[in-house]
Amino acid sequence: MSNRAIAGELVISVRTVDTHVENILRKLGVATRTQVAVRMATGRDEHHPAGGGVAPERRSGGPTGAMQPNGP
Repeated sequence: MSNRAIAGELVISVRTVDTHVENILRKLGVATRTQVAVRMATGRDEHHPAGGGVAPERRSGGPTGAMQPNGP
């Protein structure tokens, strides 16, 4: 989906979408959306061959996105 299409769907400016996409790519340490897609599809990337991504204890705890404590 293009930044223009995202902006139209969310009723925000294209520049706002550009900024958010740039920030996401920077935080993930990738240069393209394709690299994000590969990471998400495989659960791994060249920087984290064992799986990478977010540690299990830091993943979302459910539909509300609330973080769950580690352990019982």
